[in-house]
Amino acid sequence: MSQLIKITEFTDDQIDKVSALWKKCGLTRRWNNPEKDIACKNSDKNGKFLIGQIDELLVASIMIAYDGHRSSVNCLAVDSDLSGAGYGKILVAEAEQLLL
Repeated sequence: MSQLIKITEFTDDQIDKVSALWKKCGLTRRWNNPEKDIACKNSDKNGKFLIGQIDELLVASIMIAYDGHRSSVNCLAVDSDLSGAGYGKILVAEAEQLLL
């Protein structure tokens, strides 16, 4: 049975945890610096950067962007130990609601 995931906005004190999650999920590349990607997203006021936590443990992330015409989702990550629990689906549903 899946545990309840709490979705909140990213805060700067979570950067190390998000970077570790992205590395675990294989989202990082040697030519992309996660900290720079996060800083870029934080300067974008037309979207959101959300994280998911279970009992204060960061287990998921999603970046949501909107340029006035199109939307996009980036850095959708769920801890691989929780694969199949439906947390990715929950994050995408949250993104859809924000973009409506």
